[in-house]
Amino acid sequence: MKKINGLQKYGIIFLITSFVIGVLIHVVCLLAYGRVYYFDGYGVTSLLWILVIILAVVGAGLTAFGTLMYIKSSPLEAKATDNAETIKNISSANELAKYKELMDQGIITQEEFDAKKKQLLGL
Repeated sequence: MKKINGLQKYGIIFLITSFVIGVLIHVVCLLAYGRVYYFDGYGVTSLLWILVIILAVVGAGLTAFGTLMYIKSSPLEAKATDNAETIKNISSANELAKYKELMDQGIITQEEFDAKKKQLLGL
């Protein structure tokens, strides 16, 4: 099971909060007025409904954006690991070439070169 990222988590929190506030508005309006006022002349209920709408839109946006970021980041993480391995292999090959050159110049012996080769190649 994949973990959710921070943006998805906050998006879900915004969505749940908007749902809870919406339910509370319904309950309070039903208890106080006997019916639900979506946009009344008093302003308080209207402001609360606008808050619910804003929270829902922001929550949905954060969740969607977080999902897109998660989808985009997954292949990049795998690619970064592959790139690190490639760089390691290239640097080992370069170092091995330097030791070969030292051996060809007579600075190190064949045995020293072979030992370094085994160390670099992990054999």
